Amino acid sequence: IFITFYYKTLSFIFISFALSLFNFDFLNILENIESLDMNNLDIKTQDLIAQMKEGSFVIPEEVDEIKQIKIMHNKGRYNNIGLGFTIAPTLSCNFKCPYCYETPENTQMSEKVQMALIDMVEKYAPHIRNLGVTWYGGEPLVGKNVIWNLSKKFLEICDKNNLNYSTYMVTNGYLIDQETINKLKQFKITGFQITIDGPPEIHNKRRILRTGIGTIDVLLNNINLLLENECEVSI
Repeated sequence: IFITFYYKTLSFIFISFALSLFNFDFLNILENIESLDMNNLDIKTQDLIAQMKEGSFVIPEEVDEIKQIKIMHNKGRYNNIGLGFTIAPTLSCNFKCPYCYETPENTQMSEKVQMALIDMVEKYAPHIRNLGVTWYGGEPLVGKNVIWNLSKKFLEICDKNNLNYSTYMVTNGYLIDQETINKLKQFKITGFQITIDGPPEIHNKRRILRTGIGTIDVLLNNINLLLENECEVSI
């Protein structure tokens, strides 16, 4: 796929997830790859083709891409080594970012849905080795009680079945404090993704509370607090 913005064009390959800012030489190779004499190329072109091969922008003729995709699909579909969830304990959020695509309601995951999740994990636990959970939202920390309830059950199931447990949270970072961090670490939630939209004058126009107040100072303080508590933070 080709993407053009700010008068520059990017090429993206879905199989390898390679992204390249391409120029005339890149496009010329793509358009003429079948007629190029590979034994009579200058060093610059050879190096460029090697990079394009590494990113799967060009591939050997004998490679069956459709077959590769089917293999990748089936490996993911029938893999029984691990079980992974992305869980939204709530769709509610304490932010009101103007570009947000979600339409949050002030509700949290019901006990019925929580029990269904726990039952599903218990069903698969004897047949897997790894359980992974990503907490998402809305803002997941608006639904702390759901997180604590499910985490407690997941850890019990992992201990009972000798499973590896990994967990991560995508959060706006505003509701983090020392008490919350202590609870998160108790349930092995020590990895976080937090969004910052640029310097304060930009961030505070976009990442705003429902009252319209900017959040950059609180977020930077909370990120430092997470790091002081030996948590991993991806910005």
